[in-house]
Amino acid sequence: MRTGENMVTLEKLRLREVALNSLLAKMGKDLRVKATEARKNNVQKPAFGIGIAGASLQIRCYPTPEDMAMSDLELLNELAKKFQEATSGVAVVDMLPGREELIAHLMPRVMGSANAGWLREAGRPCKELLDMVMTLQCGVDIDGISEYGEVANIQVTDSLLRQSGLAIDEAFAIAMKNIESVAQISPIRTVLEELLGEELPDGDNEPKMIIVSNEQRCNGASLMFSKKIQSELLEIFGKKAVYVLPSSIHEFIAVSASYMPIDDMREMVRTINANEVDPEDRLTDEVYTLIGTPESPVFGMSSGLGGQGQETFLTARF
Repeated sequence: MRTGENMVTLEKLRLREVALNSLLAKMGKDLRVKATEARKNNVQKPAFGIGIAGASLQIRCYPTPEDMAMSDLELLNELAKKFQEATSGVAVVDMLPGREELIAHLMPRVMGSANAGWLREAGRPCKELLDMVMTLQCGVDIDGISEYGEVANIQVTDSLLRQSGLAIDEAFAIAMKNIESVAQISPIRTVLEELLGEELPDGDNEPKMIIVSNEQRCNGASLMFSKKIQSELLEIFGKKAVYVLPSSIHEFIAVSASYMPIDDMREMVRTINANEVDPEDRLTDEVYTLIGTPESPVFGMSSGLGGQGQETFLTARF
């Protein structure tokens, strides 16, 4: 078999879409299938969107090569089963949040800066910060829809903000306050002990490492731009410089800047990203620096923009 011959591609899904919808029409079913591409941070994945004709809500299904080898009827039955499981017990499936619900559940989401272009094309609010871009989402409690539990994330658009009477800067400020209210700052040792269910032996000269995320540990890396969190970290590290390592889009690690030279830190981040972090969860290979005082924290990164081998410190202005 040639390399890539058995891959699931958008073109293959589009061919099956026609056959599947034709079969649905013959069966008199309201369900419809649409081939689409789901963008997850740095990764685009071919998917089937499955929904009721005329309703805006769809669930996404990512077919495997084994799924694609099924007959049209077998594949259709599998997709219909997944749709039924995901939407069972849901009373309202075609909805957008009202102003108060939007304000209460706005959350920031940070990604690599390469995502800025498609976010703007999709009419999504975004704010470029250093080599990252922040956008917005709104969590809505709809049991059975979300892959993460009982919260479905609605991707916030510029038009939704206008309908709700929210300016973009105002919406970002609200989102940051919301995620700050569920922030978790924990020694990485404590997190590991919770995961393992046992105490770890004390290590000599063990560096102080702090992991920061939200309660759900989902899309929590945006907290690195929180002045409140920055101030707390500077207090924790004795008001000395802190390196911030983006372990994924979901969290970041803070460590004393005296622990290791920054170039070695960058190499460590690159290696971990390449070998241990799923592509869709990767943020950047950069290491960021937090300096200043708890009253006036400064967050930024070094850049070679100075020319002739000189580095310039770029600060993030949220």
